[in-house]
Amino acid sequence: MFRKRWTTEQKRGARHTAWSALTAGNVVAVLPLVAAFVLAQRHFAATMSSTGLKG
Repeated sequence: MFRKRWTTEQKRGARHTAWSALTAGNVVAVLPLVAAFVLAQRHFAATMSSTGLKG
């Protein structure tokens, strides 16, 4: 029967992105991959240099 009128602040809040939470989630998701690469970097480099083609 009665419709609620939407104010400008309510419309803006409905489309608000929580950038700090999004950034924190991305850091938490990527941090283990970066840590694994840093720890295994020597092994990666040794493997690539030992499997090179002989000229």
